[in-house]
Amino acid sequence: MHYVADVSPMLVVRRIALLCAVVPVAAATVVFVASLVPDRLILGELTAAIDRKQIMFLPQVGISGRGVATFSDCIALTMGLGDPTGGISTLWLRSPPLGSCAPALASLGRYDAGQGLSGGYEYYRYWHGYTAVSRPLVATIGGAGQRIVLLWTLVGALALLARRLWAAHGARAPIALLGPFLLTTDTVELARTIPHGVPALVAVFGAWWLHRVATAPPDEHNGLVGPRDLTVASWAFVVGAAYVYVELLNTQTGAWELTIEVVALASSRTLHGAALVRRSVLAGVGWIVGWVWTWVSKWAMAVVVLGFDAVRDNVGGAIDDRVAGERTYIDLAPFNAIKTNVEVWWQHPLTPPVLVAIALASVVLARRQAFGTTWLTRMVIAAPAVIPLVWFEVLRNHSLVHPGFVYRSLGVTAGLIAVARLVAPDRIRPEQLDGQLVAADESAALETEQPDDEGREHELSAHGDG
Repeated sequence: MHYVADVSPMLVVRRIALLCAVVPVAAATVVFVASLVPDRLILGELTAAIDRKQIMFLPQVGISGRGVATFSDCIALTMGLGDPTGGISTLWLRSPPLGSCAPALASLGRYDAGQGLSGGYEYYRYWHGYTAVSRPLVATIGGAGQRIVLLWTLVGALALLARRLWAAHGARAPIALLGPFLLTTDTVELARTIPHGVPALVAVFGAWWLHRVATAPPDEHNGLVGPRDLTVASWAFVVGAAYVYVELLNTQTGAWELTIEVVALASSRTLHGAALVRRSVLAGVGWIVGWVWTWVSKWAMAVVVLGFDAVRDNVGGAIDDRVAGERTYIDLAPFNAIKTNVEVWWQHPLTPPVLVAIALASVVLARRQAFGTTWLTRMVIAAPAVIPLVWFEVLRNHSLVHPGFVYRSLGVTAGLIAVARLVAPDRIRPEQLDGQLVAADESAALETEQPDDEGREHELSAHGDG
């Protein structure tokens, strides 16, 4: 640990300005490049896959007993095909699919018969950044091939995160954090739908990267926010931006929880008390600001091209609907969204036994662990668990219309609580984390004082949870 200059307000402003400028430009560039993949290659693969029964474009039930989100997959597979006469220069912005499964299937059938494609609609409320993966893969190896690639990439990302958590915090950490999500949700089905599998991949890989960033030794400074805190918040911004870039508003609260959790867990060895709370809050704020800013930037670009009135009617109407839109088949009563999603989660065949296992393990470990000196750290680790509950109520309509995938965040919530209860902060083993913390500890042991520019001495002291 070494003394560094404090983070100035101007540095924070410059960092925020840089991120806000670069991220939307990079996002637009990637989807534009994806839109250049020839439509005829994608259409050829899709029609062939339909003939071979590899893509059914029909409602399906997965091995977990849950319905597979084929509606979203039909939109993703045909993204960019819904406006065959439109200009390529704005295709990436207008985001036209052929539609949901029934109209998309009918349109592909007409194309296969030589009658041409029928128009879809403009779906520019989202970035559809998953097209950077889906369009080139579908064009080259087909829909079935891209599902196989997505499946094993997601498995690899989960293994990478689990290995890092194990090395840093012991075997209980990956089991407690990832186990509930993997066992009590339809995770095994995610690779079958592009707009659900790709966001899961981004969330897991982002968690792995943020754990690496937050594990680095902190810098000694006098200010409220240190350089490492700013770095963590900046990367959290990027991860939040990347997540909203590829999703269709499905399991964002779980990704947000996971970000705060891995940062708090990684930082808990070297930071305690207010410093740990501050970094965790900065990570959470960075993620949601990146998420919101990136999404809003797409709407701003759409205003320039399509006009304010069109975007206001499209986006504004959707926002009003998702917050409090009424349906004949949903009840918008307070807390009904929470109740409905908890019930959907509880109906998963493994949810009850997993929760019972967590409770039993908590009872057994209560006799072995001293919680009195680590209670604040554990509370910080568990705090993000309230995020889905608040989200369900704020976006009540969306949470009630789509409980079939919104509930997944509760699996992440159970993992946070399990980690806070079952993983002791003193079990962190930094010697296995690429040697970063070992080198820092050895350096700190050799240096008993560090003079600043005026000859003062900065004493490094460890802080308890207080």
